Formats: sequence, C-alpha cells, structure tokens
Amino acid sequence: EEKKLEALDRDGAQKSRNEAEKVHGDLRGLQERINGFKKMVASVSSRERSLAARNGELAELEGRLPALKSEMERAREASARARKNRDDQKKLVDDGIDALVADLKVGDACPICGNTIERLHAKGHFEALFRKLDAGCAEAESACAGKERLYNEAAASMDALTKAIAAERGLIAGEGEKIAKERASIADAAGRCGIHDAFGESVTAAVGACAARIAALDLRLAEIGKQEKKVKGLQRELKGLREAKDNALAGVSAAEKEIEALKNQIKLHETSIKTEGERAGKKLADVSEKVSEREWLVAWEADAASAEKALKAAAGEYAARKAELPRLENVRDALVKSMGQAADCVK
Repeated sequence: EEKKLEALDRDGAQKSRNEAEKVHGDLRGLQERINGFKKMVASVSSRERSLAARNGELAELEGRLPALKSEMERAREASARARKNRDDQKKLVDDGIDALVADLKVGDACPICGNTIERLHAKGHFEALFRKLDAGCAEAESACAGKERLYNEAAASMDALTKAIAAERGLIAGEGEKIAKERASIADAAGRCGIHDAFGESVTAAVGACAARIAALDLRLAEIGKQEKKVKGLQRELKGLREAKDNALAGVSAAEKEIEALKNQIKLHETSIKTEGERAGKKLADVSEKVSEREWLVAWEADAASAEKALKAAAGEYAARKAELPRLENVRDALVKSMGQAADCVK
C-alpha cells in the first residue's frame, strides 16, 4: 500500500494542481480583461453612433440657420419700416397739422393715409391713425423679436452642439488610443499563455480545459488522501501488532524467568524433601539404636519417666519430620504445575 501511495506521487500532483490553479487564474484574469476590452469597444461604438446623430443634428441646424437669419433680417427690416412710417407720420402731423387742416375740406383725400375725409375733426382723426400705426409697429417688433429668438436659439444650439461634438471626438480619440494599447497588451499576455487568437474563443476554451484539469487533479488528490488514510490505518495496526509482539516477548521473558525461579524453588524443595527424609530416617535409627542399647535400658530402669519422655520427644520429632514430607511434596507439585503453566504461556 505504501508503494501504491508512493506511485500516486502526492507532491507531484499537488505541484501540478498549484501550477494549473495559477494558469487558470491568469486565464481568468485575461478573460476579464477581454470582456472589459469588449465593453470599451462597445462604448466607443455607441459614442460614435451618438456622434453621428449629433453631426446629423448639426447639419440640420446649419441648413436651417441661413433661412432663419433671412427671416430675422426681413422681420427687422419690416419692423424698421413700420417704426419709420409711424415716426414719419407723427412728425408730419406734429409739424404741419394746422396748415393741413386749414386747407382741407370734407370729401378731400387725406394727405397722410389717403382716405376720403368725412369729418374735419383733425385731432381725433389722427389719434386713431396713430394708434393703428403704433399697433402695426408693435406687431412688427414682436414678429422681429420672435424671429430673432428663433435664430439665436438655433445659433446657440449649433454652437453648443459644435463644442459637444468636438469634445466627444476628443474623448473617442482618447478611448481609441486606450483600446489600441489594451489590444496590444492583451495579445501579448495571451501569447505568453500560448494563445494566438485572444479575441476569439481560444481563451474561453483554455479556461474550460484548465478547469477540467484542476477537477481531475482534485480527484487524484482525493484518491491520494484516501490511500494515505488507508496507509495510516495499516501503520497504526502494524504498530499495535509490534507493540503486542513486544509485550508478548516481554511476557515470554518474564515467564522464562518465572520458570527458572520455579525450577530453583522446586530444586530447593526437593533438596528439603530429601534432607527431611534423611533426617527423619536418621532420627528413627537413633531412636531404635537407643532403645536397643543397654545404657538406655539402664536409664529406663533408673528413671523410667525421664527415659520415656526422651523417647517420646525423639518419636515426636521423627513424626513431625515425617509429616513435613507430604507438605513439601505438595509445594513441589504446585511449583511444577506453575512451571508447566508458565511454559504454556511461553509457547
């Protein structure tokens, strides 16, 4: 499993993933620049269409202005004539009205307006005439003012439109320079990414391909992660087995030591059993020898109680030693059994 994990090459996969991520970021940045460039081009195109419309408006104003100027001049002339006629008539009346009235009679033609004189009320006749002349003059001046307003408005609009068109042309020219520089910069950046058609579909295709590679590397890294988890689990299991082995070996060593100790104890108890048996036999022989000796009989005859007591003491010691032998044998047998169990543990 470790060789399999090594073959998957996490470092290599991660390095490739990091490189792909960087390339993907560069391509995404390039794609955003291209989108921004297209917006710049679209904005300039919109401005150029707007400029063309304004040029049309300017041409229309330029076509209308001469006619408006002619109308204004004619209105000015008409207003001047009406004003002069009114002023001339007033001066003529003011200067010679008495002489005119003195020579006129009903039925004559009026020397001012030409109408037939029906009544010789000079003052009232000329006041009505002057009101009519003033009204005509005011009408002519109003018409002139209207024509002047139309002309001035058209001229002002044309002037403002001319300035706006000049400013817009300057902006379009500036944007055109920016577009040219950005186009060259984008083409250079695309070339460094191995793309020679930056403004076609190549960048979009490269972004998609890079994203697909990143996804594939992510799957590979995920597989490596699973393999690493598996290897770590096996390593933990192996560590547990090794610890169990070490513990077992330690147990075996302890059991072997215990067996050796039990062997020594058994040997000691066997020696004790042999020694106690020999001592009991010797004590019995000593008692038998004493009973058969003449001296003991003499002692018995001399002091039977003491002799009996000594004999019982010797017999009791023999009995005690004889009774100790089974206990020692039981202890030995128990030790032998324990040694057998320890030996089984070692196996």
